Amino acid sequence: SLVDEKIKHLKVKSDFYVMKGLILQMLSKLGFEAGRVQIKENTIDTKHFHPYQSAIIVMDNKTIGIFGKLHPSFVSKKLNDVYYAEIILDFIANAKPSKTKTSLL
Repeated sequence: SLVDEKIKHLKVKSDFYVMKGLILQMLSKLGFEAGRVQIKENTIDTKHFHPYQSAIIVMDNKTIGIFGKLHPSFVSKKLNDVYYAEIILDFIANAKPSKTKTSLL
């Protein structure tokens, strides 16, 4: 389709901060406000993830995911940078989104 063709030609430099922004935006669109979501240092898996370009996602004081650049020892030399995210969808499905505050104009 036309949309698929446009996406193929879209060139966005991927890095840790782009991925972080995409994840936070996705959670926001699902109704989870920024104050409820924290991005913290990855202390869980530094074997598979680059230790300084990865992080864990914490919501309601529970780790719900991990994302970042894969460790160079796990990536083919033909590929430069590989980014990966893993999020526990069961937690998001069972969590209650924030209530939307509305006011009269």
